Amino acid sequence: MVLVGLATGNGNHAVLEGGVDVAHQLFGGTNDADNSGVLQYVRIEYGGKAVNPVMR
Repeated sequence: MVLVGLATGNGNHAVLEGGVDVAHQLFGGTNDADNSGVLQYVRIEYGGKAVNPVMR
């Protein structure tokens, strides 16, 4: 699960990884007061599975 908002980033990541659609790869902004909402009663199953495994 990746949650991103409209706050400024630290420059470490400019593009989301994991096979995200090109239209949704860029994130961040200039609104450090951004509130992207609340998650309640969330259940995450199968955490840690590679979404887009790298071929070696």
